[in-house]
Amino acid sequence: MQQDERDAPGDKAKTGRQNPAPISPIRFAEAMRRHWEGLENSSSDKLMQQWREMGNAFSRAVLIGAGKRFDGQEHGQWQVLQPPTGTGKTQGACVYASLVAKQNRHLRPDFDETGILIVSPFVADTEAIADAINRLAGFECALARHSGKRASRKEMAQRDVLVITHKAYISALEDDVLERGEDRLDHFLQWRCGPRLLTIIDESLSELVKSYSATAEDFRFVAGMIDRDLESRFPWAANRVRGDAHTVSEIEILLSERNPEEIKRTAGIWTGASDDDLAWHANRSEFLGLRRDLAQRKHDQAVLGYEDNTARRTIAARVDRTLATMEAMRAGGGYRSGTAGKFTIHTSKLLIPDHLAGPVILDATAEQDPVWGLLGRHVNVSSRVEGVRTYRNVTLHVARAANVGQDSMRQNADTRLSRLVEALNSTLEDRRVFLCLHKGIEAKALSYETTFAEFSVDHWGHINGRNDWRDFDAAILLGLPYLPKTWAFDLIMATRPFRQGNTSIFDGDDEQRRHLCRTLQTCHMATSIVQAMNRIRCRKVIDGQGNCAPVDVFIILPSNNLGDDLLSRIKQEMPGIKTVQWDFSLDGEELEIGKAHYAEPVYRYMESSGPGETDLRDLVKELGLSKGAKKDLQADLRDTNSALTRALEKLGVRYHSAGRGARARSYLRKF
Repeated sequence: MQQDERDAPGDKAKTGRQNPAPISPIRFAEAMRRHWEGLENSSSDKLMQQWREMGNAFSRAVLIGAGKRFDGQEHGQWQVLQPPTGTGKTQGACVYASLVAKQNRHLRPDFDETGILIVSPFVADTEAIADAINRLAGFECALARHSGKRASRKEMAQRDVLVITHKAYISALEDDVLERGEDRLDHFLQWRCGPRLLTIIDESLSELVKSYSATAEDFRFVAGMIDRDLESRFPWAANRVRGDAHTVSEIEILLSERNPEEIKRTAGIWTGASDDDLAWHANRSEFLGLRRDLAQRKHDQAVLGYEDNTARRTIAARVDRTLATMEAMRAGGGYRSGTAGKFTIHTSKLLIPDHLAGPVILDATAEQDPVWGLLGRHVNVSSRVEGVRTYRNVTLHVARAANVGQDSMRQNADTRLSRLVEALNSTLEDRRVFLCLHKGIEAKALSYETTFAEFSVDHWGHINGRNDWRDFDAAILLGLPYLPKTWAFDLIMATRPFRQGNTSIFDGDDEQRRHLCRTLQTCHMATSIVQAMNRIRCRKVIDGQGNCAPVDVFIILPSNNLGDDLLSRIKQEMPGIKTVQWDFSLDGEELEIGKAHYAEPVYRYMESSGPGETDLRDLVKELGLSKGAKKDLQADLRDTNSALTRALEKLGVRYHSAGRGARARSYLRKF
């Protein structure tokens, strides 16, 4: 494919004058129809209507980015579209970008070329999107940039379309909002013809609210690492770190006195409007210098007295997390949770720069996402086109149970997983089954023998936007993704910053605050459930009415009002879905179920573990391996050419054994 090399920016780019020629929504919709049908999908009048609205949002954003004003819409306002899953939102971004790139080559002299930034959740998706745009355009106009494929600023600036990951975009936003002096956001947004006028974000950016936290002990630990060398080179920053640690200690003393009024008064601290704000901004570069210096130090030798790479990374992460919390508090305030002797300082920040031209976000579950509801003037959530999708071929089997959070699922994993597999082995025999559950019991779930034709397991928080299971015809949702109460506080604090003289989340009626937090938690949980359900083939439209092929989804909802609320929200998000009662008891006697081969459970166990040593006895016990399976596993691990050993090696995991007889010890070490 030919690469299109363009000249440097002309006079219009240098002067900053922007006169773009956005793609007509009608032209875009017709191009989408041809492309969609070329992929052997069915189009419809409703889909055409949705695509016209999508094209209108893209073109409107281009004009707003160029400085044009529309009634009722601010320059930095983010546009949120909610096309249902399976209706071409990612393909739409590719088609629009290819049309723009082709048009850029044939513009009249009085128009400016339009640059586009596309933000996608995963590395693999960035490559697929860039390839699709280049193929549709007929020349290389798009570039994917990610951790495995670096690109210089000059290389990025040459392409009409730049595709990056959510992680890269969020990191650049954080640097910009916290005024760290980095210009990574400009690297992404500036190209050879000036600013990129359109940013398209595929899937919701849950990380738009960045949370920070550090314990009181963390504050003291970092303050204790300030030596004479750091004090001499970073005097203001060193004094600030020690001062914050002292403030935390004073609060701890107040809490120990158990005075209810003092406890409530110290809930919200560091208002973000203190007298030393000017000094903080003036000395920000010095603080960042201190932070960089501490991140590069060999803390293992200083703290432990000997070299330990794992400990070095752990200590460095603790130090950096604490300093990041101190930095973020200066920008927006903070609050504490817990009581004397065991409390944590929290803060959060909304990563939406005021100067940023509003992107267009494609989020299928926007109505349930609590972030958009709290952002107020920052976002405009468009109404959904009704009738684009119907889920009448989806059957939702609903059982009820108590205690379906992470801790209970972990404590009762053996019993609950054995009962689940026993119940569904006959129902889903020879089916392709996707199981979504909590991360801590993934490996254990894979250790059971099933009758499924294919069995894939992943966890909450790691599945949104993924297409790995698009051909699976059954899904099981086990346990629910409850979040800590501080998550809701962080969300509220970031969107409604605490300032001196203003009300905060700690003022007013406790019941009102609890109700708001419960509502936010429920919205988040509903979003996660609908995302999980739509990972399988119900995401693919098979006819002009918006139907999917038949699928079955099994879920266990709480046996209380929360369960009723979640079921109502599922029906709202997936119109036409059939719900039936599932006669299944999650709790009871543990059942004897055959064990699957150990390779995949062992791999998944080590994949989810952190750096350090894992005793082989603990792993065998966790997975319930027999003596024979343990013996075979050890033989496999000793064989450096076995498939399992090679796979573990790619994770940075190696097998070790030491001693003999009763003192023999075998373990896996992850670097």
